[in-house]
Amino acid sequence: MGGKIVVGTDASGPSRASIDWAIARADSLDMAVELIYVIDERWLGIDVAQDVEVRDVAEQVIKTEIARARPLAQQAIVTGRIVSGRPTQALMDAAVDADLLVIGTHKTGFTYGRAFGSRFLSLASLSPCVVAIVPEFADRARHGVIAAADERVSGSHVLGFAVDEAVRTGQDLVLVSAWDAASLAGRGIDRRALTLMEATSAARDRDPRVTVRSHISNSTMAGALVTASATASVLVVAKPSGSPDDPALAIDHDVLANIASPVIIVGRSTESLL
Repeated sequence: MGGKIVVGTDASGPSRASIDWAIARADSLDMAVELIYVIDERWLGIDVAQDVEVRDVAEQVIKTEIARARPLAQQAIVTGRIVSGRPTQALMDAAVDADLLVIGTHKTGFTYGRAFGSRFLSLASLSPCVVAIVPEFADRARHGVIAAADERVSGSHVLGFAVDEAVRTGQDLVLVSAWDAASLAGRGIDRRALTLMEATSAARDRDPRVTVRSHISNSTMAGALVTASATASVLVVAKPSGSPDDPALAIDHDVLANIASPVIIVGRSTESLL
């Protein structure tokens, strides 16, 4: 299909996991991979000697990471470059002409992860393209494409992306529904059941080849998604609306704080990367 995947790199374990994941995806989709090392602008301008040292380190890192990454690619072209600025904005600027922006993360605990999740959500909501967040230990011994069967996903491009991903990779699509007491307030089990049935029908209409399974939990939606994705190849979620009053933000925070699998964050009007 062509196109480009941009990956943030700093030679850490999480960034290397994200590079490995991105290269495997690029090979299967005939895409290129561009590694981006960001020099945080806060390190610049202090004195000339330090500027030179910082840039020397950046050049060494990007050369090392390109040399490591290229042998992993079967056909994807791997390049790299150095940019400067505030890391989040610099990565988004670097991905302005990309199809996918990939960043790695340590698997964090809830307290620290909540703040870190906010940073991910900010990047995802403002990014010009689809965003993937890859945990450090995203091994390939995983199966299943996970998506939430809720109002944000049913009938949307997010569900379409999840269906296409499942069919492309020959995996089941698992639609998750949570019927905990708190989430049922004002909705009722019938409404949740109807949403699950509608999402299942929409998925099969999208592509009859997809195998759809249901995962119904009495937990919160965030808890259900984290549990269901523990051994999944990928979790597909909707791009945050950007509104601080959006109740879905709490779900997104908790999912990213307890990330268990690669998470792809898809805009509601984004075309599938297939």
